[in-house]
Amino acid sequence: MKVMDKVVIARIILAAISVFALYIIQCIIYRKFGLRNITYERWIGSPDAFEGDCVQMIERVSNKKLLPVPYLQVDSLIDPGLKFERKVKVDVKYDQYMNSMFNLFPYTRITRRHTIKCIKRGCYDFDNATLIAGDILGFEVNREDIKFNSRLLVFPRIIPVDRIPFPSHNYIGNVSVKRWIVEDPFMVSGVREYRYGDPLNRINWNATAKAGNLQVHKQDYSADPEFMIYLNYEISDDMWDVVTDMDAIETGISYAASIAQYAIENGIKTGFACNGANRDNPREWVKYPPEGGSAQLYRIMECLAGLTSKRSVSFSAVLKEDADAGMTGMDIIIIAAYISDKAYEQIDILKMLGNSVEIIWLESKRGDQ
Repeated sequence: MKVMDKVVIARIILAAISVFALYIIQCIIYRKFGLRNITYERWIGSPDAFEGDCVQMIERVSNKKLLPVPYLQVDSLIDPGLKFERKVKVDVKYDQYMNSMFNLFPYTRITRRHTIKCIKRGCYDFDNATLIAGDILGFEVNREDIKFNSRLLVFPRIIPVDRIPFPSHNYIGNVSVKRWIVEDPFMVSGVREYRYGDPLNRINWNATAKAGNLQVHKQDYSADPEFMIYLNYEISDDMWDVVTDMDAIETGISYAASIAQYAIENGIKTGFACNGANRDNPREWVKYPPEGGSAQLYRIMECLAGLTSKRSVSFSAVLKEDADAGMTGMDIIIIAAYISDKAYEQIDILKMLGNSVEIIWLESKRGDQ
């Protein structure tokens, strides 16, 4: 072999060793300093929205050091109830795998905005992500899990109240007035003959003795009613804690939201109770006594957004608590695909206590009405 050939080979070997050494050095540098002084933030432009609305998700990454970061990837799982306009790819059946890639120069900050369509009611937490730093060739050299606190509430879809299958047309007429006129059990204006369905505690025994047939107190009318919405998560008598027909319950949740919004906006004090499990308190059923105003409406909407697909207690237990408390003078709407015999017993007690009760039936493929 000629001397010149040996020199060329030696130079090639030396160059390869130098390149390899430089690569190892930069790997060590990026492994140690790649994620140092890197900050990542993520938040939602609006903390709440209605189903079908679009919101903005903003992410901001900053490189607060002299060393550039040629490759930075941010990975996170996003619930499929939120549809991203871009930069999202499906990874597993029930979650979306989102990744954002950045090239960061020294002392650089990059802000990106993503449009999200809220395709399903729910409570969505954006609370973690994984930062992956790469070297100059794009190979992973370091990763770090980060935590942050960002939540999006997606309220149920609101539908016109005239599309809700109320038990009678007169009921819709009563709801539509701004000051809903109902009988007030505390204002007695006389007596009248007993009619089927009148509670026994309204019987006027002195007038009955004089007339020879049952007479009841005739209530005057009041313009300050209280309205209670109950949503039953039960689909059948043999249902376990997990709801077997969530589509029917989702319809009921939308009905409850629509009725609550309409009633409160028309000056009616409105409450809500449900035996569904809430995301933040899965072992407790939810109840909000009747109140008016935008704060009460937000509380109900927030509760509806956080309901999961599980039942917390039986519906009869929810009704029994109010019946045992002697609730009276309340206008009650029950939204249900199924009502058990025990729940019907509590409904009868509530009627006897002087409450009016109407039922909105949900169509269910698995329930019995």
